Amino acid sequence: MMQILELFSGIGGVAEAVRQSPQLGRIHQAVDIDQQCARVYAHNFGDSPVVATIESPHSWQTNIDWRSADAWWLSPPCQPYCRRGRQAADDPRRAAFQQVMRVLQSAGDAVPQRIAMENVPEFRGSDDHQQWLRLLNELGYRVTEQCLCPSAWQRPNRRLRYYVTAWRSDICEQPPPPVTPSPGSLPVDPLSTYLDAEVDDNLWIDDTQPGAFATALQAGALHIVDADDEQACTACFTGGYGKSIKQAGSYLRVGGRLRRFSPNEIQRLLGFDAHAFTWPDDIPLRRRWKMLGNSLALPVVRDVLASLMYN
Repeated sequence: MMQILELFSGIGGVAEAVRQSPQLGRIHQAVDIDQQCARVYAHNFGDSPVVATIESPHSWQTNIDWRSADAWWLSPPCQPYCRRGRQAADDPRRAAFQQVMRVLQSAGDAVPQRIAMENVPEFRGSDDHQQWLRLLNELGYRVTEQCLCPSAWQRPNRRLRYYVTAWRSDICEQPPPPVTPSPGSLPVDPLSTYLDAEVDDNLWIDDTQPGAFATALQAGALHIVDADDEQACTACFTGGYGKSIKQAGSYLRVGGRLRRFSPNEIQRLLGFDAHAFTWPDDIPLRRRWKMLGNSLALPVVRDVLASLMYN
């Protein structure tokens, strides 16, 4: 059973995948810098993540128990690479991932047997991407790269992400197998089955008043899906949902009215258990949206982890 170090753990996407499919392994340790995310993680999974700055060498020496884990999952910040980010060489948000690479470079015999990583598709082709592949090759890893979307798992949500899986050549000389939907992981439920029966009034939008929202609506710049459309597929929900009007996620049309999706609806679309995964009462709406926007698509994550167990 894989002992997984969940770096950049957020609200616990990998922990939720393991809870749903215990045969995938167990979380050896979770690490994140965000204390509020750590509270949500502990609320749902019991164990509290280590709250630490991953870019700090001191954290790796004193807080992060990386030598005892045989598998690492990385979900480093995507903002330095995404289209709406700076995509700049001096972006300080690259520091944590670069520190991960430095730890691997100097780990010697303690390098993990298996590694999985998730990021935005634009990561591929970046300077960090090239450095990452060179490092894995130098350390003797066999690597598979893919861009995967939960819509291929017949989820009514588009969230295309870059994934890399790697294992050491002493485990297997061949790269990990490409990730494909596993049998039984393909629900065919329409969007309506992911929706709340009742929602708070603050999710509804008054699009009759002049302003930025009405302007974007009139310009056709918003992605709108109908609640009763059996073929509807939502756009990617980002950490800016509820703050940015455009390109942060879909809006729902119900009976001629528009509203935003609730956090519970988004977590269902991402594959979080609708009953087991809950929120502390004091986490405000916009923070829930932000945390979910920075999280993972669980149907894909489960099969990525399964591919690391293939041999």
